[in-house]
Amino acid sequence: MQNVTKLGPNRFEQGLVWIIPALVGGAIGWFLPAIIDFLLSIPFLSSQGVLLLIDSFSALFVSIAGVVVGVLLGLILSGAAFHESLVVDVSDSNVTVMNKNKQKQFLKTDISAVFVEHKSLVILGANGKELYRETIDVKQDKVEQAFWHHRYPWVKSDPFANAYRLWTLSDEACGEAANKVLYSRRMALREGESEQAERLREDLRELGIAVKDKGEEQYIRCMQTNNSH
Repeated sequence: MQNVTKLGPNRFEQGLVWIIPALVGGAIGWFLPAIIDFLLSIPFLSSQGVLLLIDSFSALFVSIAGVVVGVLLGLILSGAAFHESLVVDVSDSNVTVMNKNKQKQFLKTDISAVFVEHKSLVILGANGKELYRETIDVKQDKVEQAFWHHRYPWVKSDPFANAYRLWTLSDEACGEAANKVLYSRRMALREGESEQAERLREDLRELGIAVKDKGEEQYIRCMQTNNSH
């Protein structure tokens, strides 16, 4: 059986993520009658139909229903948190990443460098091509130990950090196609559409461009290819 190191929430952390939101939701639900009474004491809320409807039921019924709904909402929130969490399996031969129900695998022989930058796990391939970049909720020293243990080319920082520059609308070096994607991505960042921004990051990789974000600003690097001279 292949030796695998798993990076992601441990069992204790998983338990907390499942239990705490459910407990908080249940507690809020149990005290819902008191919360409703308080809200109805506020003049501009005293005539709200929904609040009056809930208040028309018995306090015990509202509390029990509130606990059930609160716990369910807490569990849904926990599920969403796990859906967003990155899980990484590191073995002697490959790295498997799982995030948002999407799985990718990278062979060790295709990896030239691995590092963590601003809480993001970054995997580079041949000629500095960025293969992967995603937030990882694991302490950096633990991530480093896992990759060192399996003899991956771990580095302390981005070896191409000095190659990045701020992208602007007047940038002509990237080409028209890349500029269109970068503009769309900037709009996605400004509108808080993180999933769209990540999809556009993938498009940029295909165009040979790596991108880092600082707020709404994008810093880009033209990645080398096997055809570079």
